[in-house]
Amino acid sequence: MASGDLSFKQELIDVYLRDLTQMKRQLSKAFSERDFVSLKRVFHTLKSNAKVLGSDSLSALCLVLEKASEGKDLKRVASLLPEFSSQVKMHERDLKKSIKGLS
Repeated sequence: MASGDLSFKQELIDVYLRDLTQMKRQLSKAFSERDFVSLKRVFHTLKSNAKVLGSDSLSALCLVLEKASEGKDLKRVASLLPEFSSQVKMHERDLKKSIKGLS
């Protein structure tokens, strides 16, 4: 892989990780305010981003959370948040490892 390709991939992951931090804050706020439109939007975005960056399991969970948000099923969303949090942490860890491997 050319060094330009590596730099691009590294920058892409860096930007995603910064955005992910912001999206987690948005999810927390939307959940506490029972803002299902925002919940659905953020889960939809995370679903796509996770898929592109190689986390099929997180992407699949975000799809379930997106649908639960669309159905205004707060109980279902709440029941899946611990698993979501765990998968996000694993995804972040894996991406950070991959950045180190690119250096």
